[in-house]
Amino acid sequence: MSSTIAELISKFPEKRILVIGDVIIDQYIYGTATGLSAETPTVVAKELNTVTTLGGAFLLVRNLLELGAYVTFLSVKGTDGIISTIGMEKLECHLLVDMKNRTTSKKRYWIDNYKLLQMDVLESPNTIGQEPEFGELLHKNIAYRKQDKVVVSDYRHGLLTNDLIDYILKECRREEKPVYVDSQISRKLYSESNYEQYKGADVFCMNLREAQFTDPEFTAASCGFSRLCEILGSENIVVKLGADGCVSVVRGVRLDASPGFKVNTVDTCGAGDAFLAALCLCDLENSPAESLRIANAWAALSTTIHGTEPPKKEQLIKLLEATR
Repeated sequence: MSSTIAELISKFPEKRILVIGDVIIDQYIYGTATGLSAETPTVVAKELNTVTTLGGAFLLVRNLLELGAYVTFLSVKGTDGIISTIGMEKLECHLLVDMKNRTTSKKRYWIDNYKLLQMDVLESPNTIGQEPEFGELLHKNIAYRKQDKVVVSDYRHGLLTNDLIDYILKECRREEKPVYVDSQISRKLYSESNYEQYKGADVFCMNLREAQFTDPEFTAASCGFSRLCEILGSENIVVKLGADGCVSVVRGVRLDASPGFKVNTVDTCGAGDAFLAALCLCDLENSPAESLRIANAWAALSTTIHGTEPPKKEQLIKLLEATR
């Protein structure tokens, strides 16, 4: 492990990150098949174990906490009241209650190591982000709190309206707080990327599909970041390529591709959040190659765990030392 990488990781516990985004309840139900139903061609299974965790933007928070950072999290929960962050050190959490909806949740049924079914609770988009109380929380944490970076993790479940996005960007520009953005393309609710709404953010982190929705001419093999930079109004864009690592432009200069790490992958769910967590704790502009290497390593480690549980910081150091 290089001295620069070691120095970047050593500074993680000093970092203070403000995260804004949708919280999701992730539930994994594990079982083993016992046969087929006599009435319908339905798999019958015996339930073995159920694991419930906080996901969505909170998975990003959990990765940041595991890496040692101080985190402030602003989001919304529903009326079900089953979210608890008690006992999480170095975390300040503000969850406003949407009285009209339940908390977004995703139940994944795994039978004999096969994902048989996923059931989601996707209620109507909330309007909490438009409430004065949420605006006051944002202003307080951006203007008066010591935050090294502001990270927007937009799962597009209703919190981050266009007006709220504009407000966040305006506040951060005024207070000179760097903004990192990662937004998803919803499978059903939206047919295109909303990255253009975040135009002017400091760093964009997206996967290849999201990059191509934003700029249909973009390819990872080309040097065609110029149009993407123009569309997003940013000189810092990282495009994740899964197991192949990432390609990026930093300060307007295209970097050599940053390769991925070979690991025993069992579940890729949550790898993007892991990547973003490590990246925003590093120093992309001044140490881009080392920052991307750390992010790739942390993302790779996340795929070795079934479900949305972050890896351990000790594993990151071990992997980086073993692959110098």
